[in-house]
Amino acid sequence: MKLKLVTRSDRGEKVTTEGRSDNEAELMHKLIIQYFTIIRGQLIDVLIKSIMRFMVRDLTDKLSHNLMKTLYTTEGRIMALVQEADHVTRKRQSSSKMLSVLAKAENLISDIAVGRVIPTTEKKPDIDKEE
Repeated sequence: MKLKLVTRSDRGEKVTTEGRSDNEAELMHKLIIQYFTIIRGQLIDVLIKSIMRFMVRDLTDKLSHNLMKTLYTTEGRIMALVQEADHVTRKRQSSSKMLSVLAKAENLISDIAVGRVIPTTEKKPDIDKEE
């Protein structure tokens, strides 16, 4: 035999202890379900973030290792990368020759300006005469 105690609520209604404990149990059940739903969502977020973190870290380690391995193990590639193109080589050589000619011309002009020109004994060809 169950005893039912009758009490008055704040609103003036009659409430039994059995109904009250049922309401409290139902409220606790809803609160626990909400709590576990929130915790489950947070765990999923943390799990996904940690998996992505480990994947990215592993990828960067392997990527940098492969890059260094590729760069430093193949001498042919390095030589191909640092080799000067043919047209650049020709241009550099012609510029170097032009620089030496211009340096000689500058020295000659400065000697003329100072008056240190040494006369040559060679006979200059006559341009006006026709053969």
